[in-house]
Amino acid sequence: MWWKILAALGTLVIILFILGIVILAAFLHWATGILKFPKRSFGLALASVLIMIVVDVIVPLIFSWIPVIGWIIGFLISLFIEWLIIKSFYNVSWGKAIAAWLLSIVLAIVVIGVLAAALLFLILVT
Repeated sequence: MWWKILAALGTLVIILFILGIVILAAFLHWATGILKFPKRSFGLALASVLIMIVVDVIVPLIFSWIPVIGWIIGFLISLFIEWLIIKSFYNVSWGKAIAAWLLSIVLAIVVIGVLAAALLFLILVT
């Protein structure tokens, strides 16, 4: 019986992971649209987000053996690689790549903030 619960939880984690990738790709796609990238598609955003997630996991782990500053070095290198991925996939300048990365984060924070405020309002009103 316990294995059914474990299998259900594993399935839920996989579904939420895939949903998270799709949502992150949507925000990147939205940001590239606002910045008027000439070459953009949702598939391109999805591929770049998937690769960026892999980079965000692997690169800090590689540098984690360095005491104290290893994670910081790994984070900075993975950040640079994320910008490089956007720059390469969309064939834009460094400035536009960094702007798209930042704008996608800002858009995500704003949308999540608005949704959280609406949910809080609904909870307080009812």
